[in-house]
Amino acid sequence: MMMSRDGDFLVTGSYNHDVSMWSVPEFEPIARLYGHGDEVFSVAITADGQHLASGSQDKSILIWSANRSTNSTTINQGLGPAPIVYSKSSKWMATPTPFFTTTIRNPETFEVVSSIKGVAVHELPDQSELITAKISWSLKGPSLGHEFTFWNTNTWQPAKTISLPDDTKIGAAANGTTAAIANESQMSLIDLTTHQVVASWKHGLKRQSNVPLLPLAVGSGGIVVGAGSALDSNSGVARVWDLSGRLLAEFDCEHIRQIVGVACSPDERYVATASFDATIKVWNVASKSLVFTLRGHRRGVHSIDFSPDGKTLVSYADDRMVKLWHVATGRELATLYPKVDVGSMQFSPDGSTLIGQGLAPPPKSSKLQIWRAPL
Repeated sequence: MMMSRDGDFLVTGSYNHDVSMWSVPEFEPIARLYGHGDEVFSVAITADGQHLASGSQDKSILIWSANRSTNSTTINQGLGPAPIVYSKSSKWMATPTPFFTTTIRNPETFEVVSSIKGVAVHELPDQSELITAKISWSLKGPSLGHEFTFWNTNTWQPAKTISLPDDTKIGAAANGTTAAIANESQMSLIDLTTHQVVASWKHGLKRQSNVPLLPLAVGSGGIVVGAGSALDSNSGVARVWDLSGRLLAEFDCEHIRQIVGVACSPDERYVATASFDATIKVWNVASKSLVFTLRGHRRGVHSIDFSPDGKTLVSYADDRMVKLWHVATGRELATLYPKVDVGSMQFSPDGSTLIGQGLAPPPKSSKLQIWRAPL
C-alpha cells in the first residue's frame, strides 16, 4: 500500500493478483489493474505520480501508466515479496531479483543502470544513498541478515558496510535517520546518515513467551524504547534510553500478560505499552510515572501508534476493534469495526485519515478499511 506524494491517490496490491487505485480523499476506486499471475506483495509510485510499479509472487514486476491505468512494460526476474523503491528524485528505481540482489533502472526507459548486492530497504532522506540488507537463507526460508550496505546513488559504489553480531535478532525499529537493532543481549544504534554504529549497550531484557520479537520504538528526536521481561526480576518492564544508551526511565508495567507493542509520542513526552491483557498503559517519561491505563478492548492489544500531532493514540486488538484515544485525558474517542483482520494501521501525514490493511485470506483480503480520524 502506498499513497502518492501529492496525496491525490492510493495504490494497493492484492492476494487476488490485481492492483487497485483509489482517489483521495473520496476513497472511490479509480481503476483495477490486471496483469499479474499471482499475489501482489509490493507497490510503488514515482515521485511525479505518473507511473506505478507492482511486484508479484509470479516473479515479475509490472510498470503501469497512472493516467492511462495500463500496463506499459514488464520486468521479469523480480522477487515478489521484496520491496520496489522509487527514488524521490525520480532519477532511479530499485527492483529486486530472485538472487537477493537489487537491479537499479532508469525510471523512464527501465534500462539497467547497475546491479548491487542485497535487497533495497530504505532511501535516506537526502536522496543521496540507498540502503540494502543482506538476505540469509535457511530451511525456514529467507530472513534479514546482519549486514547493511550504504550505496552512493550517483556512482552506485558502496560507501559503507555495517556488520552487526551474527546473533539472533529479536527486534528492530527506525525513525528514518536512526535505526535500533537488538539481539539477545545487546542493543545497537546505527546513524543512517553517517553509516556508524553510534552506540551499543546491554538492554537487560528478554522476550516474553509467545512474543516473537522484542517490542522496540525509536523516537523522532532522541529516545529508544524497549519492553520485555527484565533479566534480573523476570517482571514485565519498559525501558527508555537516550541515543548514547543512558537509561532515562524504567516502568514496571504491571501488565497481567505479555507486552507486545510499544510506541512513543512525537514529542517523546509519553511512552505507551500494549499487552495481551487487553490494556494499554501510557507513561510520562520525565516523571517516570503511569498516566493512564486504557481499558475497552476485550482481547489482547497487539498494535498501537500515536498520531502525527501526538494528540491521539490508535490501538487494534484481537477483538477486531480499532479504538482511538485522547492522549491528554485518556478518553475513548471512537471505536471502529473492520470487516477483516487488520495487519497495519496508518495515519495520513495530517492525522485526519486512518487506513487499515486487511490480513484475511482471499476474497476478504482485498478489502481496505478507511476511516476519518476524529480531530
